[in-house]
Amino acid sequence: VALLLGAEFGAEMSITTYATRRTWWLMAIGVALYLAIPFLFLWLMRTQKNLTVANTVWQAGNIFIVGLLGWLVLKEKPSAYQFVGIGLALVATVLVMIQPKKKTPGPTKN
Repeated sequence: VALLLGAEFGAEMSITTYATRRTWWLMAIGVALYLAIPFLFLWLMRTQKNLTVANTVWQAGNIFIVGLLGWLVLKEKPSAYQFVGIGLALVATVLVMIQPKKKTPGPTKN
């Protein structure tokens, strides 16, 4: 999941920076990283036992990391609603990651 997040973040930052600097290699890095994402996701699908959890962590992590770095690095100003949305994505991730307790069978009645 960390590799997917890193690739997605790197692609987003490269292309966002390219939009203002117009340096060809930034676009090339962004495109290469976006092309790597399906292969990383395929690897994730083959190695994870619970794809639902892995995908949720990836998606919410992307929302959080890109939002945070957009705010800190790009000086974007998210609204209060956007901050709440990011927080809800994190809460949803925690809820998906919680493992239910297995019930132990109790004494049976005859």
